[in-house]
Amino acid sequence: MNKGIVGFIGRQDWLNNASPPLPITFVPTSLLTFFQKLGYETVIIDIDNEVDILNRLDVLVLNGGFEDIDPSLYGEDRHPLTADCNKEMDLFEIQAVQFAIKRKIPVLGICRGFQLINVALGGTLHQELSELGSGIAHISDSYSKPVHSVKIRGWMKELLGERIEVNSYHHQGIDQLADALNPLAWAEDGLVEAYELKDDSVPLFAVQWHPELLVDDNSFKLIEAYLKRCKEFQEIVANEG
Repeated sequence: MNKGIVGFIGRQDWLNNASPPLPITFVPTSLLTFFQKLGYETVIIDIDNEVDILNRLDVLVLNGGFEDIDPSLYGEDRHPLTADCNKEMDLFEIQAVQFAIKRKIPVLGICRGFQLINVALGGTLHQELSELGSGIAHISDSYSKPVHSVKIRGWMKELLGERIEVNSYHHQGIDQLADALNPLAWAEDGLVEAYELKDDSVPLFAVQWHPELLVDDNSFKLIEAYLKRCKEFQEIVANEG
């Protein structure tokens, strides 16, 4: 039985062997199949849409991507290792996060999406984690294997225990966490790895790692628990309406 619609904001690229080059919008297959296995319909949203298309969704996912977030959006100059920024996409995604919160549409962030939501709500980023010299393997050569542990608290700890092993593929991370966010997980070097919205106005949750690529029991349990909260929230909102 279908549980609802999960929407992803697709990445942009060009099919260059067409004449003229054809714009394409894509989402990694792993994301689509992960949520489809959980019983959800999946749709891809292009930034050429008006943001109110999000009204059709039960959950908005800000997923991983290959571009770094334009540092001008959090008040910093561009680091030499900050690459492939797409400010137009960043601005659409920031607008989408703010729209979803206002319209009480649940939001889930993964990897780059985790960073984007923090920026959308007023936080900042470390532009190059290797310069911190922590020794933690925040970027690795494998998407699908755990490479370091994170310490967790709150409902995550009740669900999964005090620590879990996660995969990791990012060279940037949170510097200042937005005031509206409550941290839920940290790497051993203190870098925030998961958070939620402090208030209960809408289920907003994000992780720095890739549960859709790790696809272990903890990944499914974690996302299923979040989606269950979303469904319960939407039922309450519907009853109030």
